[in-house]
Amino acid sequence: MSESIIAKERKFWQDLQKKTFLIIGFTDRTGLAAARLFDRFQVRYRISELRPLSSFENLLQGLSVNYNDIYHGPQGPEQLQDVDAVLLSPGVPRSIALVKAAVSRGIPVYNDYDLLFTLYKEKKIIAVTGTDGKTTTASLLGDILSTTYKTVICGNNGIPVMSVYDRLLHSAVIILEMSSYMLEEIKFFHADYNIITNIDRDHLDRYDSFAAYKKAKFNLLRYCSAADVFIRNLDCSYIYNSSCPGRIIDVSRKKEAAYTYDMKTDQIRCQKGSFSFGQALLKGLHNIENIMFCAAVAEDMGVPFTEIKNSVLNFSPLPDRLEKVTAAAGKEVYNDSKATTVQAVARALSSFTKPIILIAGGRCKEFNFAPLVRYADKLKALVTYGEHGRRIMDFFSDLEKKYYYSSFTAAVKYAWSLIEEDDILLLSPAATSWDQFSSYHARGESFKKIIQQLAIHDE
Repeated sequence: MSESIIAKERKFWQDLQKKTFLIIGFTDRTGLAAARLFDRFQVRYRISELRPLSSFENLLQGLSVNYNDIYHGPQGPEQLQDVDAVLLSPGVPRSIALVKAAVSRGIPVYNDYDLLFTLYKEKKIIAVTGTDGKTTTASLLGDILSTTYKTVICGNNGIPVMSVYDRLLHSAVIILEMSSYMLEEIKFFHADYNIITNIDRDHLDRYDSFAAYKKAKFNLLRYCSAADVFIRNLDCSYIYNSSCPGRIIDVSRKKEAAYTYDMKTDQIRCQKGSFSFGQALLKGLHNIENIMFCAAVAEDMGVPFTEIKNSVLNFSPLPDRLEKVTAAAGKEVYNDSKATTVQAVARALSSFTKPIILIAGGRCKEFNFAPLVRYADKLKALVTYGEHGRRIMDFFSDLEKKYYYSSFTAAVKYAWSLIEEDDILLLSPAATSWDQFSSYHARGESFKKIIQQLAIHDE
């Protein structure tokens, strides 16, 4: 790094050393990463976590924080005594009393990427948000750009910004995957390239309305300048007529745009060439949009088209996102455990022409499954499970073959027994995993393990 950048970094941390932070929300991601970075640069901090100390005490090993500065259990305004700033973990709603008390007292509330923004704002920054597809888009974009630039991916993909601090400062390109939680309040941040993959109903357990959720997503464009670029998805009704002060590059599977798809020839058409989507390892029509987002940014940044094409065609689907399950005894099985919304399941169902045996269920964020009923003719059978499985099943009143099991394992085993030649078994739950699993990934891993065991038994 140049001397001027080193001096800026030194000044940044010297200023923070004069403050005491309260880290609200302490998990093995943002909270822990912040504490470790504050320790490294000798910034005073305290911790506030709603859970009992026993549930996160193991994370405190190696930290310098005094146990008297760790608040656990009920969170009250008294925890703000002598606090100069708040570092808020994304999973903590800004509506809680402790955060409101901080705001009312004039105590600034930061998220991790906004706090550090002054240190990396001269980098080339690509921000990716959306209801679905943001992790695939960010990961594929990282794969493409790393052929030409030193690139780091962080944020909502499970890699906290503060955990990759050194890579952040030494990279030429930063790809930041951003959830609506991360976008609820931005003080400084803006990106050179901005992607909103799509917007559909989601997280209504956190937001008062769909309008509030949409507003959080569009905060991505809040501080865009004339020099910034917005990659606009014309196929999303909530995005197609949006604008920003900067340049706009349009993508569409259905309309004329700078980046588009020819269904007759199966060609994704970019500015400097085209390629067949059918040759790509990624499956599902929604991934055509994800690919176009990436190609638009990469071409605009000068990545050779041959590198873009090679990366796209050879990029493997991420776990739990229409992931083909191997060792399935010749049967076609897909793990789409990440599909926790109705819209995500609709995208999965539209990706196949063969008869589908669908496994759905778990704990629902919302209870309107009517949009899925129009795909009923694609279903050979519906197998639901868990806390809200019956609610999902009730929407398919005209479907003859539908079954409910309280146990996820039992549902998977029965669905497997229904597969015949040319059928597809698809786990695409339309609900969260939290009734029986700690995460969608844990559910997906369990699904694959059960399938593999069933396949071995059938051989």
